[in-house]
Amino acid sequence: MEKRNHEVFDNDRQEKFYKKTIFITSRVHPGESQASFLVHGVIKYLLSDDPEAQEIRNKFVIKIIPMLNPDGVIHGNYRVGLLGVDLNRRWKKPSKYLHPSVYYTKSLMKYFNEKSRQPGCDSGGVVFCCDFHGHSRNMDLFMYGCLDKDLWSNNMIIRSTPVGVDRMVPMFNMKHCNFAMEKDKLNTARIVIFKEIGILSSFTLESTFFGSEFFRKPKFGALITKDQVEYQSERYGVSFTRKDISIDMDSCLLMGADFLRGINFSSKKRPLLSYWFRKPPVNLVELYNTKGGNLADDLDPALMELEKAWKPIGSVKKDKKLGMGDRYDPNNPDVLNVVTHSPLE
Repeated sequence: MEKRNHEVFDNDRQEKFYKKTIFITSRVHPGESQASFLVHGVIKYLLSDDPEAQEIRNKFVIKIIPMLNPDGVIHGNYRVGLLGVDLNRRWKKPSKYLHPSVYYTKSLMKYFNEKSRQPGCDSGGVVFCCDFHGHSRNMDLFMYGCLDKDLWSNNMIIRSTPVGVDRMVPMFNMKHCNFAMEKDKLNTARIVIFKEIGILSSFTLESTFFGSEFFRKPKFGALITKDQVEYQSERYGVSFTRKDISIDMDSCLLMGADFLRGINFSSKKRPLLSYWFRKPPVNLVELYNTKGGNLADDLDPALMELEKAWKPIGSVKKDKKLGMGDRYDPNNPDVLNVVTHSPLE
């Protein structure tokens, strides 16, 4: 997997693959141990034989740093590292010698953001970053994101991923999510990655120390189907009669896996699809054939389908009633179609 990654980036054929990079970091605060269980769930699912896990591996390169503060964990600290400082407040100007884990993680993000950048694409090579944490006050699972005050369409991109996670993880609470640039958090990973590296989808994932009322209150709504409610009950034991609402290790492993599935779900919907996987200026297959090579052997089928999926249904209807990414079929203008451009749905 790593070898394939370097083949994509280091030869003259990098523009044909369009694999985007996702960074997941965890345990910058040693006492937030549930973050380790969540990232364990991500890794376990990513390496599984599940078809959707294979799809995710075909579309993304996942970089995971499971423990940013190993010294603090070893010495039993709750929030700080070996030097007595909070490493999540050192992202703006990390020291190579005093904060090496933060320094090299930030450098790695910058490297991949430029090295794997797709020509003609609005986003860089790194399209998503998330730092896993634990929360000592709120219940449930939720995310903190940033806010672009100048361009509203960027905020649509930012909010798309939490919506996808909310659909996949029954313990996720959108009401606890917050999108802001707080002054007291300007040196945290989330805001520094957003402002300095330019990655819009930069988040903090917070997991409660306690439990979730959603264990006995299944989600319902326009985005949650009956089949998904039944899936929640079977996978997580969600039931109106349940008494124990604490989140244990097994639940964290499941939430980590479904968190990754939520990212994948969001990546198939506009506006993320158009921002993360911008259509190349030339035809993918034609460009590849002009330089030789066995297309069937060298190119992932999912990425070939991604190229084919960019066939427009019709011109965009400029109407205030339509949301971002909504289009209409010119042959049937009375029916509104929300374009997903997904080859796998």
